[in-house]
Amino acid sequence: MQRVLAFVALIACAAIGFAQGEVNIALGSLHQFHAFEASDWPSKPVTDVQKVSGDKVTIKLTSTAAKPKLFLVDTESGNVAMKSEEFIRDGSWAVTHSSFLAAQQVDVQVMAPGGPIDSATVEIQEGNRKRQELIDSKSNGKVSFYFVQFGEVKVTVNYRGKNGMAEPVKQSFTIKIDREQPIPTLKVALPDGNAVAGSKPAATEATNGEAQPKADGEKPAQTAEASKANPVGNILTTLIGMGVVAAVVWYVLKYMRENGDKVQDTLKKLGADIPQSGAAVDPDPAPIAPIKPEPMQQIILDPSPAAPIAPISLMSAPTPVTGVPKLVATDGSAFDLPEGETTVGREFGNGLVVPSDTVSRRHATLQKSGSMVTVVDHGSTNGTWVNGMKVGATVTLNPGDQLRFGSIEYRFEG
Repeated sequence: MQRVLAFVALIACAAIGFAQGEVNIALGSLHQFHAFEASDWPSKPVTDVQKVSGDKVTIKLTSTAAKPKLFLVDTESGNVAMKSEEFIRDGSWAVTHSSFLAAQQVDVQVMAPGGPIDSATVEIQEGNRKRQELIDSKSNGKVSFYFVQFGEVKVTVNYRGKNGMAEPVKQSFTIKIDREQPIPTLKVALPDGNAVAGSKPAATEATNGEAQPKADGEKPAQTAEASKANPVGNILTTLIGMGVVAAVVWYVLKYMRENGDKVQDTLKKLGADIPQSGAAVDPDPAPIAPIKPEPMQQIILDPSPAAPIAPISLMSAPTPVTGVPKLVATDGSAFDLPEGETTVGREFGNGLVVPSDTVSRRHATLQKSGSMVTVVDHGSTNGTWVNGMKVGATVTLNPGDQLRFGSIEYRFEG
């Protein structure tokens, strides 16, 4: 028994000695890195780090956890490499492109029709890992998640609409190791007319049923009971206000009757069109232009000459799609195109929601059929463009094409 205990103690001492040893790391980059140890992927920013740079560095290990992990954060790209210390052979680690497994920070921006939402719960899921963050009035509709692993990220937004809790909004994104922005922003648009956004907190806080001043010298807000304390006074105030308005209207009408010519001359000088007596008067304002056939809409929305026939390069035989077709935004986020039809527009309910004022409610349609992906515009105000050419008819997309809806750009990959 004593031999067994001695053997276990020897192993424990060896493990502690390794954990408090050193690791020689070949970074293969001139970027600056932040190194730290943890028992698992953190969910918050880590401030207690070792700053290292150079092609080869030595890091001291201090963790006494059973199975600690060593993390390296590339401060320029925002990518995070990780390796369990038990798998670091001979005290050395050659960091390669495949060593990076996550993004240090990912932001989620939630927008309502009236602007950034001021109250919501945002949940992200990466594999089996789920996390939640709260949006409040100080967040400007944005929350941050840390150490988000590469691949598909599912975002769920729970929020309160005007009539209570609304149906959760769910959207999927792809986080990639090679992206244009170190901190990608995942943008989620909420349905029109439902989300409560931009509300301001009350100036006072209620305590025991009484309104308390917000600051010294500031009077408390009047309560509902105080406003009902003198109903006679409220009625008199209302009647006096109505009387003043009636007197002003009567005086204006009297002046116009007695000085009709002067009034007409003044209005004509201001550019107003004064109808002559006996002339027919349109009883209603000018109606909104009736819905016209699709070709007429295109003529009205785009005053330029008729769109030329699409160039032969765009209408030629498509390049076969070799991977999963997707649209990659300028911030690095990607939208995988499903089989069949995907509508594009700023209104919730489209397959691809683009929350921009330059994008029409139903802007365009993407059609994936096997290895072919096409795009067609729906008479949008600001148009759909492929490689700088405005889409006038159905256009087949090739890998690498630059696709723009209004002012929002994507790159088509296949």
